Parts: sequence; C-alpha cells; structure tokens
Amino acid sequence: MKEIIQEVASVYGFIDTLIEKIGLDGSLGNLLSFLISLFILFFACWLFYRVFNKVVSVLIRAWMKKLKFKNGTIFLEKKVVKAVGALFSGILFYNLLPVFYVLSKSSLRWVRIPVIIYIIIMLLFFISRTMRSIEFLGHHSKRFEKKPISSYTQVAQIVAYILCGILVISILFGKSPMAIITAFGAGMAIIVLVFQDLILGLVASIQISVNDMVRVGDWIVVQDYNADGEVEEINLTTVKIRNWDYTLANVPTYALVKNGFYNVRERDDLGVRRFKQHLLIDLRTIKKIDEHLIEKLKEKGLFDGDIQDLKWTEGEKYEFSRVTTITNLSLFRKYMEAYLFKHPGIDNGYMVVRHLQPDGKGQPLEIYAFVKSVSFKPLNYIMADVFEHLYSVIREFELEMYQIPAGDDFKRKAEN
Repeated sequence: MKEIIQEVASVYGFIDTLIEKIGLDGSLGNLLSFLISLFILFFACWLFYRVFNKVVSVLIRAWMKKLKFKNGTIFLEKKVVKAVGALFSGILFYNLLPVFYVLSKSSLRWVRIPVIIYIIIMLLFFISRTMRSIEFLGHHSKRFEKKPISSYTQVAQIVAYILCGILVISILFGKSPMAIITAFGAGMAIIVLVFQDLILGLVASIQISVNDMVRVGDWIVVQDYNADGEVEEINLTTVKIRNWDYTLANVPTYALVKNGFYNVRERDDLGVRRFKQHLLIDLRTIKKIDEHLIEKLKEKGLFDGDIQDLKWTEGEKYEFSRVTTITNLSLFRKYMEAYLFKHPGIDNGYMVVRHLQPDGKGQPLEIYAFVKSVSFKPLNYIMADVFEHLYSVIREFELEMYQIPAGDDFKRKAEN
C-alpha cells in the first residue's frame, strides 16, 4: 500500500509537472497546480458524497418496502443519510490529503485541523438528526407514544453538543479533552446558575420516566400553574398541556416533581369518573313518618318494602343499613340509594348517599358516586338526569329544598 501511495503521490507534483511542460512555471504555475489539485480533491469527495447518498437511499427505501415499515424513510427525510455521507466525505478528504500533497508532518497536522473539526461537526449533525428521527418514531409507535421520548433525545443531543464542543476546543488549543473538562470544572458554579432550569428539567425528566408519573395523553391538573388538561408534549424543560378550554399551558418539567400534580390516568383506565353533589334539605321539613305518608309513597311506587325492615331495635346487632328513627329524610335517602343502584349510568362498586355538616343553609345530603364514563358530556348528562329526577320526587316525601329567600319571597310575605 505504501508503494502505491508513493507512486501516485503527489497529485500536486504530477499536475505541476504538466503545467511546467505547458510553459507555466514559477509562482503562478505553483498556484495553478495547487488550485487544480484542490479542485480535484474536493470533486472526488463531492462525487463520493453524491454516489453514497444515492446508493444508500435506494437501499433503505427497498429495505423498508420489503419490511413494510412506512416510517423507516424518516431517516431519509431527516437527512440522516446525508449527514453520514458528509461525515465519510470528510474522512475521505482527511486520508487523501497526503496523496494529493507532499507535506511535512507539522504542516500536514495543521492542514488537517480544519478537516478534523469538519468531521466532528458532521458527526454532531448525524447524532442530532438521528435523535430527531428516533423521537419521530417514538411518537408514532404504539409502544412508546406516551413515553417522554423528547426528553431522552434532547438529553442525548445536549451530551453530544457538549462532547463535540470539548473536542473542537481541545483541537484548536492543542490541549487534551480532560484538561478542557478540568478547566470547565472551575466555572461549574456559573454553568449551574445559567443552566439551572435545564439541569432541573433533566433530573425531573428522569424521575418522571423512571416512576412513570405522567405520559403523553394523560389528563393532569397542576394547580400552581392553572393547568387542567391533556398532556401534548413532554420535553426537557417544559410540559405542554392543552387545557379543557383549549388554551395551552407550558409548565416547567421540574415543577411537576417539585409542586406535585393530579393525574387521572388511573380513573381513565378504570373507565369511571367520580362526582360529588349535594341537595340542601330544609331542616324544618324533616319529621318522623306516619301511616299516611307510607301509603302515599306506596301508591306512587316510591316505597314498596316493609317499614320495619329499615328500623333497628335495641337488643339486636346493629346494622349500618338500618336507622334508629325512621324519618321522611331517611326514607328519601334510602330511595336515592335504590334509584342510583338501578341507574344504568352509575357504577355500583362504590356509591353512597351521606350527610354533610350543616352550615346554616339546610341539611346537605350528598351523593358520592362514580359514573360509567370518563368523558365530559356523559358525566354532566348523568348528573343532571339524577338530580332532575330527585328534584321532581322530593316533595312526595314531604320534604322541601332549602333556598335562600329572594325578593319575591319577601314581597309575598309582606302581602300576607
């Protein structure tokens, strides 16, 4: 191999000889020989770049077609192959320099410095474009579409930028990479201050990923940032949340770990959604039942059991489903439970009708239940259906809803 290189080396010398035969010699001839040799060198590398890109592109398309992998061409669309071609062209240029020019070791070293920097930059382009391609594939993969792929790719790109920057600086100043890293270590406090959000975001992204705290598509609530909606994107510094009113909230990634948030993924996985709402019962209308009320309720199909089955008496083991004193409110509460149990939109796994602490505005009677849907409309429709029915039958139990008196109420009272 050495003998072959010596025979062709150097192209510059061969061209210089031809130019001398033409009649151009001296400094003008040397300059012309140098430029022609340089042009041939660049043309050879450019031709390699073009052929490489064409051949590899055809092979990749054919391979992806055979595998029926439509997204595989993303490496062509993101210009990954072009970055590889440019990288190999730089390596070819680096190795052809001693073939085209006879230089001393020191001169060759200085001439090769820009080429080495070019190779490092092309390597950086290759890594960056590859990470963007992987990010695209992750977002379009059923397995990884809800993972914070953007955070991983951004971390990889940042590491690549830092390492390539250190290599370029070490080449320019003739220092070892470790010496450059040591020099940076002295200014680490300033770097941490400047890139504080970036570093916190990196740590938070790792925690979110490892603990599977949030995924793309999850509905989360971050109260400190008025964010209440679906996660559209998770990257190194921010989490983009599309709020329920279609506004976009950008929450720092580290804020999710620092301040906490609500995630309704578990609720969505179960396919149910909780609702809590209460009726305010006028305390003055609560009373013990009598036979007349029982007969009226039975006639209207609002009560069909034995009244004694509801009552607990002394000497028996207490059962929470029974009451010590049967009132029209206890009957209404039992009716509400039976109605909710039969309602097709209510999940019966966990449902209760309970009293809340009175606050001077009547007796709150709350429904704590789960709807068999996580969507916004079905939840509100079912809630409306339940309470509209209860509003319509509550007077049959001789109960009244509490309502703050309005102007007409005072007017009617004054007239009476």
